[in-house]
Amino acid sequence: MPCVTLRDNTERTETTLVGVNVFARVDPGKLMGGAWVIIGRGRDWENPFGDGRAGERIVSITIG
Repeated sequence: MPCVTLRDNTERTETTLVGVNVFARVDPGKLMGGAWVIIGRGRDWENPFGDGRAGERIVSITIG
């Protein structure tokens, strides 16, 4: 999920809160700098979107 956003904002603000999203905005000169920031960060962040098992839980609840 780490990314460099090429916009001035994002609908996924939680990614910026955990530090896996940086803004290069619409400035091509900032793209490589943003990429190096993300590459240099560790991988010990918590996924803000959960553990990826929502579908299994939904099936378990609806089917039993």
